[in-house]
Amino acid sequence: TMSVTSNSAALTGLFANTCYDVYVQNDCGSGAVSPWYGPVVFCTPCVAVSMPYSEDFAIWPPSCMTFSKTTTWNWEHEASGGHAVAKFWNYNLGKATMASPPISVTQKAQVKFKWAHQYQTFYPNDRLVLRAHVLGSTQWDTLVDLSGAAFNSPNALTTTPPALSDFIPELYYLDSATYVGQTAVLEFIAATGYGPNA
Repeated sequence: TMSVTSNSAALTGLFANTCYDVYVQNDCGSGAVSPWYGPVVFCTPCVAVSMPYSEDFAIWPPSCMTFSKTTTWNWEHEASGGHAVAKFWNYNLGKATMASPPISVTQKAQVKFKWAHQYQTFYPNDRLVLRAHVLGSTQWDTLVDLSGAAFNSPNALTTTPPALSDFIPELYYLDSATYVGQTAVLEFIAATGYGPNA
């Protein structure tokens, strides 16, 4: 509880990655108070995580990851395999984005992930992009861009994932001159062309 005599106030001592409800009441003096207004809801941002950072998707949504979309579909959780799924099947357009929390890059770093997807010639426009950027910069670096026949893995199915042993591993080294000593964000962008899930 705090008293405020101006149009704004700073709240301190809050936890990162936490949502708060704030209520406001006007006190005109002599016991004359307004009804409570609220809640006004806001969430504090995540603090940068340290290296090494990993995400196994055991819990959904993952802590401090952010999601956005351009249409009705989005990234979903495949609980049995412990991974994220871009639900392309039955959606002919749109993009879904999944971004990591801020990561403090303190030394040379690499990005590793695995993917699975079935390429189909009659649905050739599915795409998966992994990109990175330094916080505060508008410049994004594309690390991986999968589409077309290159976006195909063995034994992949249309709507269910294959065995984890059939996932394709990717490894990318971040440019040390750009990222070491900085805070970075990784972002997966899935663009559907009506094809199988990825």
